[in-house]
Amino acid sequence: REYFERTVQRKELPDDIPEHATTAASLSALLVEPGLEPGRRAAERLIEQGGVRIDNLPIRDKNATLPNSAVLSAKHKHFRIRRKS
Repeated sequence: REYFERTVQRKELPDDIPEHATTAASLSALLVEPGLEPGRRAAERLIEQGGVRIDNLPIRDKNATLPNSAVLSAKHKHFRIRRKS
């Protein structure tokens, strides 16, 4: 119950966020990689509807540039992303 209140109701980040290394070129591809969305079009819809946050800021632009390191949140799941070189 405490975890739900903290992460869903107050939109705080959990303490244990898994890391995901990526080579994705777009935000929609990044959502497909760890399995948050089944395909790119579904990922684009989620972005356009405001269901994606990077470092707790809502992102609605499917063409947004990806930072080298950030916390990605979508569908109440969180990943610390790190770009592979």
